[in-house]
Amino acid sequence: MKLGLIGVAALMACAPAMAQEGGIKTAVKGTDLTIYGVFDLYAARYSTTAAGVTDTTTEVGSGGVGGSRLGFLASRNVNADLTVGGRLEAGINLDSGRIGSSTNPVEATARTDRVWSRQAYLSIASKKFGEVRLGRQQGPTYQFMTQYDPILMPTVDGWGVLTTLGSQVAGSTSGFYINPTIRTDNTIYYQSPEFNGFHVKTSYAGRDSKDTDKSIFDFSLNYGKGPLNASLLLLRASGSKTSTDVNEAALAASYDFGVVKPYITLIQRDTTNPALTGGDNSNQRTALLGAIVPVSKEGQIRLSLGRYSNQRANRDATGLAIAYTHDVAPGFMVYGGLSLLRQDSDSRIPIFTSAIPDKGKSVNAITVGAAFRF
Repeated sequence: MKLGLIGVAALMACAPAMAQEGGIKTAVKGTDLTIYGVFDLYAARYSTTAAGVTDTTTEVGSGGVGGSRLGFLASRNVNADLTVGGRLEAGINLDSGRIGSSTNPVEATARTDRVWSRQAYLSIASKKFGEVRLGRQQGPTYQFMTQYDPILMPTVDGWGVLTTLGSQVAGSTSGFYINPTIRTDNTIYYQSPEFNGFHVKTSYAGRDSKDTDKSIFDFSLNYGKGPLNASLLLLRASGSKTSTDVNEAALAASYDFGVVKPYITLIQRDTTNPALTGGDNSNQRTALLGAIVPVSKEGQIRLSLGRYSNQRANRDATGLAIAYTHDVAPGFMVYGGLSLLRQDSDSRIPIFTSAIPDKGKSVNAITVGAAFRF
């Protein structure tokens, strides 16, 4: 199994307002085909203290609220109950025209040989029994994060940063598996039909031969009815006798009052390395409070407050973000945001592509951008 983290230029999923919809639809010899895409460019400015001096970085990048992409979704009805199909989705770095690269925890550099870096799978769906997908895909964990993070702008989303990079500090090697970027290779995925508002999702991605690689199993129980959505997510990543096993759990809910939609999410991570004497047990948590506040038919204010807690001393961090999105026309959005990240004396968490700060130093970020989808 390879755990894919899409490249920094297209790190995040679509924000809720940019969820995939529409596309160019056609039919070819009984097969329905949808061609869709996202074009997203932003400008961001980061400031922190690195190597003892003030570091201010300005960049233009791709994927401010939705990773730029081109996708093909095909399906064919076999009978009244059964449908077969597949999806190919390529990430694109719109600022350079290069394909969106991706990496995983055992690779030193990003993979540049992935054409369909976002998704590539075969699906078999039954109205009675649910859907099975096989291939590289976005499983229950990815879908959980995109549903319960109200901002989802990588350039300013402090909570997304805390889950993606939260444990990437001295003495640790990787962020949470439950984060907004997770995709897996060699994956078997199942989603049940809905029963009175409930449905389940589960996936298994098998381990490759590398001793440091892991297999990943995740499962979510989801409820959605009227204004209320709630989910429980469980994940286990396990490898060989010398690798660290990881267990993560998350609980989240949102409720749409009309004038405001609040969010709450809690994530717990426990790791154990049996190769070390006595075991290396590490406990980490993140918590989110957030909200979306509609200010007009086209505009929304998005807020999030994230808290990262580490069992090791002086590793905690807090991220605060505020953003605004405005739908100028169908499929066309402009956006902007501001983020503040404060951390304890031994923590060195950056925001997206900012410089790695000195221990305990804060990071500030501001971004503006535009996105078009079809």
